[in-house]
Order: sequence, then C-alpha cells, then structure tokens
Amino acid sequence: MFTIAGILADEEPKTAVSASGLYDSSVIDSNKNFSETLFAGLEEFTVMYWVYHTGSGYSIFQEYNNTDSSKNIKIRTALNSVDQIELTSTAGTTLTVLSNSLSPTNTWTHVCFTGSLANNRLRVYKNGVLDNSAVMPYGVTSDTNRARLFGGGTDSLAQWSFYNRELSEEEVSEHYVYDSDTMTSGVLGYDAMTTSQRSGLIYLSSFIDDIPFDGSEFKDRSGNNITLSSQPSLTGQQIYVYTDASDLPSDEPNAFAPNVATLDGSTQRFELGQPSQLDITGDITVSAWINLDDATSIGNIISRFAGTDQTQALSFYVVSNSLVIGIGDAVSGATFLTDTTFTINTDTWYFVTATLSGTTLQLYVNAQSGDSTTHAGGIGTPNVDWVVGGTEKSGELYTLDGNIALPMVFNKALNSSEITALYNDGAIPCYADIDTSITDDCVYAPNLMTFNGRTEASALVDNSSSGITTTAVGSPTYEPTGALIVSDGDVQYNGSYSVFDGSDYLDGGSTDLAIGTQSYSWNAWVKYTSTGYQVITSKWGQADTTNSVVSIAVSSTNGLLVDHRPDQNINYLLQQTDNAYNDGEWHHFIGYVDTTAQEIYMMVDGVTVTTNTSATLGNPWQTISQNDEQYRIGARDNLSSLVYFTGELASVGIAVGADLRTVSSELYNDGVPPSFASLSSSTQALFTRHSDLVQFNGSSEADALTENGTLSGASDLTNNGATFESELAVECDEDLV
Repeated sequence: MFTIAGILADEEPKTAVSASGLYDSSVIDSNKNFSETLFAGLEEFTVMYWVYHTGSGYSIFQEYNNTDSSKNIKIRTALNSVDQIELTSTAGTTLTVLSNSLSPTNTWTHVCFTGSLANNRLRVYKNGVLDNSAVMPYGVTSDTNRARLFGGGTDSLAQWSFYNRELSEEEVSEHYVYDSDTMTSGVLGYDAMTTSQRSGLIYLSSFIDDIPFDGSEFKDRSGNNITLSSQPSLTGQQIYVYTDASDLPSDEPNAFAPNVATLDGSTQRFELGQPSQLDITGDITVSAWINLDDATSIGNIISRFAGTDQTQALSFYVVSNSLVIGIGDAVSGATFLTDTTFTINTDTWYFVTATLSGTTLQLYVNAQSGDSTTHAGGIGTPNVDWVVGGTEKSGELYTLDGNIALPMVFNKALNSSEITALYNDGAIPCYADIDTSITDDCVYAPNLMTFNGRTEASALVDNSSSGITTTAVGSPTYEPTGALIVSDGDVQYNGSYSVFDGSDYLDGGSTDLAIGTQSYSWNAWVKYTSTGYQVITSKWGQADTTNSVVSIAVSSTNGLLVDHRPDQNINYLLQQTDNAYNDGEWHHFIGYVDTTAQEIYMMVDGVTVTTNTSATLGNPWQTISQNDEQYRIGARDNLSSLVYFTGELASVGIAVGADLRTVSSELYNDGVPPSFASLSSSTQALFTRHSDLVQFNGSSEADALTENGTLSGASDLTNNGATFESELAVECDEDLV
C-alpha cells in the first residue's frame, strides 16, 4: 500500500565551539559596480548565489558594453517569481532561460547558472538540483567592459561566486549544504571549501556580515582582487554559513523501505542461466535477505541442482523452519548441513549466509554463526541453470513462498566481520555502499527491490561487474515492507512504531477530555492482521460504562467501529462493514462525531467510507461527563477487564471541538504518516491529545510517548508492555525523488 522510507540523518553532534552560524546578509539598494568584467569572452562559466525573495523587487547582475547595453549577460533573481539568465550575441541575438520552479518567498534559495559552448548547454539549478536547461549556441560576448549589480525592493543576497568553467551537477550540489539532522540549509563558505571546489574561481565574496571578518565581507577571495563599489548594505535576512570544513554535515546514505520481490511458492522465480562467473568449484559465499510466508515446505533461496545428490552443485534453502545448505559434485557426492541453532519463522526478516572455506561449510543467520560441518569435496558445475527463489529436482519445482532481496554470490569465503558488514545492523545495504574490499569478490548481486521510482528492470540488474542477466519467471510482484514516517521539514525516516501483542497497552491517565456536548474527531495509523474486536483508543469507564466517552476499534468482520456512550448509558455503535482492513498493511483512519447534526463520519486512506445521517444518541444529545475513565491506546476497560489491540499503531490522537476531515489530506499525506512536528501549526492546534508512537533519528521511547496535544493537565503515555519495532529498510547513497 505504501512504504516506510526514510533518510538516515546525520546524528553526530556539532563541535562544541563552532565558527558556523547565522549571519546577516546583504540588500542591493542601488547600483554596485565591479572593478573588472568577469565573463567577457568566456565559452564556459558558472555563477551562483543565495537569494531570500520577499516578493518585493528583484536584483540583477549584468555585464555589458558601455556603449551598447544589448550585448550582455544578464542574471535576474526572482523576477516574476522565477530566476533567469539572458545571453546576447555580438549579432544581437538573445537567448533567455528561466528556472522551471517558482522562487519561494521568505526562505533562502540557492541558485546556480552554468554555461558551456563545448557541451552545447546552458543550465539552471535550484538548491543543488538541475531545474532547467537549453542549448547554448554562443559564448559570452567578448566586447563587454562593464559589470554591475543593481536592484530594488527588500530581497536579500549572499555569496556571489563566479567561475571560468562549467561546474558539474555533482559540484553544484556540493555548494548547497543541507544538514538533515538540524533541517538547515546553508552557505558553503570559502574557508570550508576544498581545493577543487575553489578551482576556476574568478570572484567570490560572501556578502555576509563578519564573513570572513568585519570590513571584508565584499573582499574577492579568488585572489583576483576584483572590487565592488559602492558596497551593499548588510541588513538582509540571516543565513546559516559553514565556515569550517569540519562543521559540514556528514554525507550519510538515505534509507528507504523498498518494495521487495515477493514469490508465491508456486512457479514464480528468477532464472540466471549458466554464467561462467558462477562456475565456482572452491571457496564460495551465498547470502540473501528473506521473509517467508511458508517456512516449513522447501523454499529455495539460490540453487543449481541437477536432480540427484551426486550431480548437485549448490542448494541453499529453508525447510521445516531451518536453514539448509547442500553442496557437492558428482565425484565426491553432496554434503548437507541443517542449522539447529536458529529457527526461521514466518513474517520475519533474516539475513542468511552460507560459506565454504577450504573444507569447512558454515551457516550464518543475521551475521551470527550457526552450525558448521566438513565438506571434503568440491562444487560441481552441472549443465543446469542457476535459479534464485526456486530449483527443480527430479521434475518437481521447489520455490520460495515469501520475500527475497539482494541475493549475492562471492567467489571466496567471507569472514565473520565481512558478513557483519553486509548485515548492516538489519538494514539492507545498497551495493554501492558496501566496502569495495568486500564487493571486489562479488560475482552476482541483483537488488530484487524497487524503490525511489525504480522499476522491475532496475531491480534485476546485476550490481557486480559480472553483468549476469536475471530473468523473472511467473511475474513475481514487488511488495512494500512498511510505513513511512515524515518528520520536521519533510525529512523522511525509517521509524520504529508501537507494536501491541494483545496483552499490552499505553495508559494516558484519567484527565477529562472535556467533550461535554461538543463534536470531536479522532485520527490513527493502523496495521493489523488479527481477528475479532481490536481497540485502537478509548476513554472508557473502569467499573461501569454509564459515563463513558468513546471507544475506537477495528474488527476482522465489521471493519471500523465507533462506540459512543454519553450519560445515562445511551450508546451508539457505528460499524463500517465494507472492509475488515486486517490485511497486514497500513491504513489511515479518521472519524468525526458531529453532535449538532447527530451524524458520524469515517474516512479511510483519505476517502470517506461511512456516513450515518439517521441514528441519534438521545434526543436531545446527551452531555458527556467523566468520572474515572482512563484514556488508553491499544486497550479499553470493560467492567474491570481489558479488551486489547494486536498489531501496530502510529500517530494516534483525538480532537475535541474539531473536524479532522478538513485536514485529512495533510494527515493522510499521500500515504506517508506525518509526525506531529511536521504538521502545520493550525493542524497541531486542532488536537486535544496526540502521540506519535514512533521512534526515529535516534529518538527514545519517551519521545514516542510524549503528549503533543493541547489538553491542559494531560500526562505523557505510560507504557504497559508495548514494544517499538522497525520494518526492513535499505540504505542507498542516493537522493529521494
């Protein structure tokens, strides 16, 4: 349905004393003249700057001939909300290229223009990302003799940099520094640049107060000593500047929860043929990530099997909840090793590995060593195909029933530290992120995963240098692994969410919700596979139900349920029976009890599924008062006994006096659960009680149980046995699309 994806943010703290910080920028309030031209006669160039657009006015850099201002290069910042570059040839022909994206107001944007006659292109970048491009038919005119900045309004500018070369996309992105830990973007200061980042500079001035120090904010750091007169005013908006290379945020890989290959245990599999690179007769390592729906029947992970033990090359599989490796050749026969150390359960991710080192055959589960045995023979190379997710023995097909990702074959026996590195603390590493000391010996490694906009074709590509072709047979599907969490600034994390086993819950105390006769809403992200009545959240009497408030639940037979009981034990139960929702996928629920219209509404995944417009709860509507009712998540009191929830929950809250349907698009967020901190302030203000129930980016259980709502006197949740678990993520040193 949707994936839990995320960026693993830089969690290392900043240095105790840092030169980096916020500084005042410049405002161009009148014409400012450069002492020399910058781009005259160039066939390649780069210019970049930071702009804080207020919606009032714009600024321009222009280089032109004093007697013919039409022959120039002109750069406008946020003119009609777009940035643009204009080139004019000696013949008077003009080329104008605009940024595709509008310049946002009241925020800093990094803008860059590059041109290359040799590469026949003129490019626009926004915040380090290519935004637009065009053919560049001519270079900068050679007869310019004047360069200046001018503008008006209240826009702020920082760090003008001019190069005599075209910077690459990667180089441009390096100048837009974004710290996903602090959610802060900022200037790559001259002192924090590498030698290569300074290469080709014609002119660089910070235009920022105290950078590099008072009085030299407009000093040319390139060494060309180009001056600017008169100097701009240092009264612009503050901007974060990295002045020390040791202060730069580390380049951590992004983490995605991928869609992994799912096989049905029937005919679906992946065939490799008989590539010579896999004709390994000595030391070998095979590994994969698996999550099985059936761990009792034979489920082959990767195999080359000729039909009899004597002609077997290798068979790596799970049977009877155990990991097995069979290996041998026609001369020496086969050796089978069944691991007795670990139990392979269903619906659980495992990283499984088998190695042959000399005569030692060894199994590993999650990088922990299991059983081993001696195999004195070699590995055969029968005239049969390699298969991932299946094998054929004596005319019968044995296929995997469940999920498989990143199967790998190495032409050496990996040691325990190398296997631990591949395990990666339970997150699948992208092949490009694995140390080359390990991948140099890899001869086969397709992802078998789709993520970040990828297709099945990309999932089948062999990442190793072998380039082995993988063919999908029987149309395997690619299924998501969990739920995405979005935190501050729309930064995405692989979160650990609350898990309930049917005997635990979270307690929020007995503070009055103060509903009275008001309407109210509730919100929750829910995943479960259980049967029966499952309570999501409740405010329910411990000893009796005559003064109860509400119980929100799901049922395997009746779908969503709202049980509302005002005073006098008048109860109204609304059931939405179209869908049980116990399909093991995440769903977003919103309910709204309208006490004026005496109607109840329900939304699932952003769509209204049930509206009741006839039943009433007393006439007139009864006032809700409260005595000792406990607010709980994952359970409710039922005459001194508890009814529980079995499954997973995130972002649970109640809004008294508010209709959350009005902000359903923000709360559903296209299938991406937002944390409370990432919601708009107006939406946050709607919640009477709310808890994320999610840990991410190094946060603690206490953070997950924090009360975010506006209810005075509400206590944070107390955990009574719930755990916090993550689903599978994959690390890739690539940006989200």
